[in-house]
Amino acid sequence: MKICFVALHAYPCLKNNFSIYRRIGGAEVQQVLIAKELKKKGGDISFITLDHGQKDEEIIDGIEVYKASKPKEGVKFIRFFYPGLVKLWKALKKANAEIYYVRGTSFLPGVLALFSKIHHKRFVFASASDTNFCLSKLKKNYLKRDLFFYIWGLKRANAIIVQNNKQKEDLSKNFGLDGILIRSYYSPIVNVNNPKKEIVLWVGTIRKIKRPDLFIKLASNFPTEKFVLIGGPDKKNDPFYEHIKKKAKKVKNLIFMGFQPFEFTEKIFWSCKLFVNTSTYEGFPNTFLQAWSRGVPVLSTVDPDNIVKENNLGLVAQNENELILQMKNFLDKKINFDENKIKNFFYENFSESIINQYLKLFKELC
Repeated sequence: MKICFVALHAYPCLKNNFSIYRRIGGAEVQQVLIAKELKKKGGDISFITLDHGQKDEEIIDGIEVYKASKPKEGVKFIRFFYPGLVKLWKALKKANAEIYYVRGTSFLPGVLALFSKIHHKRFVFASASDTNFCLSKLKKNYLKRDLFFYIWGLKRANAIIVQNNKQKEDLSKNFGLDGILIRSYYSPIVNVNNPKKEIVLWVGTIRKIKRPDLFIKLASNFPTEKFVLIGGPDKKNDPFYEHIKKKAKKVKNLIFMGFQPFEFTEKIFWSCKLFVNTSTYEGFPNTFLQAWSRGVPVLSTVDPDNIVKENNLGLVAQNENELILQMKNFLDKKINFDENKIKNFFYENFSESIINQYLKLFKELC
């Protein structure tokens, strides 16, 4: 079974080299984690990424990596078609997979739909956020060209994977399409040092929709607690990132660490007693899984399918005041969390069973 992940920004994550650009997205992390597990199961796995100066065909941990065009290569207004689409098409042919997999909103589903039709392949689209099937947000955030390719391709996908039931409902309501619910996957790194769990942690790309400013306000309300904020800028010279960095450094009990590689965040999660998510919306955060695999509850402004609340995996807040109140409830131990139950829930729902669901789907498509 030959599967190709078309993930243009995944090369730093595959290579574990974030000097290329100091940003890591949840969609890229998910694809790399899933791909590595499928490789262990005997799959013939490849990736197509942007060209960062690597070899034309590179092998990383047994995974073949083919390169498309360089970031911003070519002449403005023309580069999308040449060298962009031309080199991408060549890479798709080189990969010669049975199934092509793409995650998140972009022009890529349209390209894969056309390529798959011409070459008699299969292609799978996987959602990365609740916005992927929300027409109003799509029209607001994406170029008309990219949106045309996206919708045209989405309607021709051989399978569409959703992260939660809201996405499944929106996909049906707004596009008249059926989605297959497969939760996010995570495989934790084994802990060997067993550090003391003492920090309240926030991890994510510094974007307005993730509202890191709420975490800063939370920290200022609990001066005796240790808070850590980890996250890189969404783009180069991002004024919002600089604003958050400056604001965070004014709070004495808050450590602002900026961008950190995935391996570093894996280690710091072992010191975490509570993970905080302040996003306006998400798909299904990888950070929830990093926390739950260690038995750590979350305090969150999003709760996909009410999983957090219904399974006692943490606390849910709707606004700033509720965040503060729920934080106080956690510290006062008004609500108790069973570390082993949280771990067991994670292993039953987000570990090996997820890879088995992927294998079943891919075998059916082949």
